[in-house]
Amino acid sequence: MLGIDRRHPGLEAVNVVRVFDMPIASFGVQTGETCLRWQDGAGAVRKVLLESGRVAGGQLIGEINGAGVLHEMMKKGTAVERFGTHLVHPGFGYIHTMEPLRAVKWA
Repeated sequence: MLGIDRRHPGLEAVNVVRVFDMPIASFGVQTGETCLRWQDGAGAVRKVLLESGRVAGGQLIGEINGAGVLHEMMKKGTAVERFGTHLVHPGFGYIHTMEPLRAVKWA
């Protein structure tokens, strides 16, 4: 429109809804090479799908905390194998993705 050559990167499949007071979040693909699952026995279920050690999609029902972190990891193509099954736990967040602080040597 302005004469600048640009390409649209495409849209992502991301949905967040509430059905009968149950929050649901979904992003990315529906099937993957590896599927990590978590459930609490009270109806909450979290499923994170991996392809080549990276998040490819997820479905979270009832417990959607951290959906933004998982979605961002998918967009960035972050290698997530180091997190193991902690990745799918509702307590997983940005703090777990940070590198440990290194000691600072003062002159």
